[in-house]
Amino acid sequence: MAEPLDPRALLAHVKDLPIADFAPGSVIVAAGTASGKLMVLRAGRVEVSIEGVVLGTLEAAGSVIGEIAALLGRAHTADVRALEPSSVHVADAAGALAGNPFLARHIAAVLAQRLDLVNHRLVELRRELDAHAPKSILDESVDYLAKVALLGAFA
Repeated sequence: MAEPLDPRALLAHVKDLPIADFAPGSVIVAAGTASGKLMVLRAGRVEVSIEGVVLGTLEAAGSVIGEIAALLGRAHTADVRALEPSSVHVADAAGALAGNPFLARHIAAVLAQRLDLVNHRLVELRRELDAHAPKSILDESVDYLAKVALLGAFA
């Protein structure tokens, strides 16, 4: 069985899905819209931002776009814009998650990996903040993020 984070394996599982092409500057996903689509980057480079704050770029073939909205059944949380000519495999989110266990497992592994990285960074931040007194709004923010990362909606 392929590793859940192997993008080549994911691309093999979505190769028969329709492909959409985007020119530089095109919006692939708009925050606040509920497209019901889940996408896998086939080629290109895209920028991900929330409320105008750029979180980063995706350029690895096999990167997933729209996974949070797909899993939570709600509107997209970020804007995704093509920085160069880009193409994505496009799936109906609900059908793809129900009908493609490899895709669902891959997304779960990607999200777990992200959470693991956030947890480690929060520990580093907490140690740094504990070394410098007094408590500040930054301390409270780190504490809140740690609770959300651990407990999610139950924080």
